Amino acid sequence: MTVRDQVAEPPGAVGRLPTPAGPATSGVGAYRHLALRRAAVLAALLAALFGSVLADVVLGPSKLTVGDAPQTIVAPQAATAVPLYGGRPAAELEDMVRAHGFARTHVEPLMDAVLWVEAPERERYALHAWV
Repeated sequence: MTVRDQVAEPPGAVGRLPTPAGPATSGVGAYRHLALRRAAVLAALLAALFGSVLADVVLGPSKLTVGDAPQTIVAPQAATAVPLYGGRPAAELEDMVRAHGFARTHVEPLMDAVLWVEAPERERYALHAWV
C-alpha cells in the first residue's frame, strides 16, 4: 500500500486532473506555440497583400507582365514606365479619351485653394466625358 492510498482526499475533492502532454505544457512551450501561430497569420496576411498588389498591377491599366510587377512593387522608381504615372496635362488626357470613342469632353479646373488645404502645386482637374 502506498502513501497516497493511505491519505484520504478532502470531501468534495475531485482529484488531480491529468496534465496534457505536448509542446504547450510549459510556459516556454505555450509562448513558442503562440509566437509560431502569430508568425503564420502574419505570413498569410503579407502573402495576401502581396498577391492583391501583384494582381492589381498585372490586371490594371499598367499592362505590366508578371515578371515586371514584383520589380515595380519592390523598386517604385521603376514605376515611371507605367502609363499616366505622375499625372498628365488635361489636354493630353482629353485627346486620349476622345481617341477611345468619347464624342464630347469637358475639363473642369480644380485649382481653387478652397478645395484643398493649400493651393496645389501641379494641375488638378476633373475630366468629364460622354459617348
